[in-house]
Amino acid sequence: MFIRAPTLAVSALALSALTIATQEIPPQLTYRTGIDLVQVDVSVLDRDRHAVTGLKQDDFVLRVDGNVKPIAAFTAVALPERRPEPSAAWMGDAGRDVVTNLASKDGRLVVILLDYSIRSADIPWAKRTAQAAVDQLGPGDMAAVVYTSVGVPQNFTADRSLLRAAIDRPFLGIDVDPDDPFGSHRGECRCGVCSLEVMTNVADAVREVPHRRKMLLFIGSSVSVSTTSIECSAEVREAREKLLRAAGAANLTIHTFDSTLLESMGYSDSRVQDIPAVTDASARSPHLRRQLDLAFFPGETGGRAIKNTNAPWAPIPAIFAETESYYVLGFAPTSQDHDGAFHKISVDVNRPGIEVHPRKGYYSTAPAPADSTKPSADGPPASLAAAVRNLWPATQIPMSVTAAAFENAGGAGATVAVVARAQEPIAGQPGPDRVAQVNVMAGAYGRDGESLGTEVQTITIRTAAGGQKVFQYEVLSKIQLKAGRHEIRVAAEDPGRHLIGSVYTYVDVPDFAKAPISLSGVVLGTRPSDPGAAFSGLIPLMPTARREFAPTDHVTAFARVYQARNDPTLPVTIITRIIDSSNRTLHESSDKRFEPENPATHSADHSFDLPLASLTAGQYLLTIDATRKEKQTAHRDVIFSVR
Repeated sequence: MFIRAPTLAVSALALSALTIATQEIPPQLTYRTGIDLVQVDVSVLDRDRHAVTGLKQDDFVLRVDGNVKPIAAFTAVALPERRPEPSAAWMGDAGRDVVTNLASKDGRLVVILLDYSIRSADIPWAKRTAQAAVDQLGPGDMAAVVYTSVGVPQNFTADRSLLRAAIDRPFLGIDVDPDDPFGSHRGECRCGVCSLEVMTNVADAVREVPHRRKMLLFIGSSVSVSTTSIECSAEVREAREKLLRAAGAANLTIHTFDSTLLESMGYSDSRVQDIPAVTDASARSPHLRRQLDLAFFPGETGGRAIKNTNAPWAPIPAIFAETESYYVLGFAPTSQDHDGAFHKISVDVNRPGIEVHPRKGYYSTAPAPADSTKPSADGPPASLAAAVRNLWPATQIPMSVTAAAFENAGGAGATVAVVARAQEPIAGQPGPDRVAQVNVMAGAYGRDGESLGTEVQTITIRTAAGGQKVFQYEVLSKIQLKAGRHEIRVAAEDPGRHLIGSVYTYVDVPDFAKAPISLSGVVLGTRPSDPGAAFSGLIPLMPTARREFAPTDHVTAFARVYQARNDPTLPVTIITRIIDSSNRTLHESSDKRFEPENPATHSADHSFDLPLASLTAGQYLLTIDATRKEKQTAHRDVIFSVR
């Protein structure tokens, strides 16, 4: 069963009903002169597809719509070297419970697309190819995992554990008819264009993310480029041209990986339905025609088509190496360019034997039409809703967020405690008289992007005395959710300074009432006399999204352990450990819950004071394992550091 392409394309990016804002273009790069510049990222490769370094601004000639444009800004980008593998495996594999909206501006955006054309028998090889891409991510890179079929996507993150989990989850593949790989009917993916529409939405979504190289890794057995079906010809052609225009505007390089591995290129009868057979060799060999089409979009975008191999993952390190060095040019559009139209870009380099792969165009900004619609009295403010609509979060306000799920009393669903932290830089002289009204919205969204619940608050905050240079505040929100994996998006707006930020994370809500044993999320915080109204009655702490502490801080970790309501209550052993960056266990303690002499009905609390005073500066892993009986365990990780 297939989802219709528009819904599918958006759900694969975890946005759906919110819609990817392809027409809402973020502000362009602003140069130090105050001029708004259009950025053009350019990859320059030699004959062996190695990145060419050492070029200067004068080596480039940039044209817009055929006219030479002065280059007003020039940057040669060299990505940070890959860090050596840490001695502690958890430093590369353990997921972080706090997510930030800030990332290195120098890095790649990598989208791993697992297509619905992957045959069921080939899913293990497709997953291995996707995992090989995750292995190659560098320090500043971020990646996303999307599907054109039924699968659970992962939005952009630097957390490899989340990416691996998204790849390892089951997804739907189909067995494409080798004699009709571009059949006119594939369930609800009519004419096979849903793959093109997903890739187009990806390109539109990352189009204006600045200063980053962008790659889409398509893993599948076929992609629609042309068809002999009369009823699909126009539809395929339109989807193909739309993808080419979108990829060119975003400078999105498409690489394809044939998931069918090695296959015979033998001829077969090319008759499809009532269309006569043709004599062209590629048409009489469906596998050859399929592979030629897989090579089409890489050929148009400067990528590679990996086919005829039983190890499609092998070239991935070389593919990533191509983008370790690149160039970013900036030019000032003329006044007549502000028409909302597509403008072609070309870049030449005066060097022999090289390939230049620039962004092939851009959509200029246009005057915003007057908005005659009135905001809904029941919905969130338009500015906050817009801040969580895009694939890429708003970064004017640096933010971080953590979310933890706890069962509701009586077992009817769960309450997700959301803690968002914002840090605005203070302009001018810092002082204790800065007061602001800040609007904050926390929302939860399902895998198809449907809104599952929101909470909107307006809070008054004031700078602390002591000449602080950063305006910091934390906002606590509660959202009611059912069991499952949900995306949490938080936006904050400081109207007085015209600043807005957003940050995205995920929360896994266990089925507390039915799972033999489960753990809530882990909350770090302090024990005040008044925990505050926001989480009163839910947890005994004032939580924080901070994960860096001083040795003098007093911080408690809190989690709640649950047993299934209809199962007999059994003793539970809770093991808490602290592991350092050398993989040494510095602390281990054991607690018992649900013991016969101290029974609990269904849940029990567990808390642990972090021994910060005894820890040296560095990064640590806190693990909590709850065991009910053999093979019935629940596990949580939290990474924190001591300065």
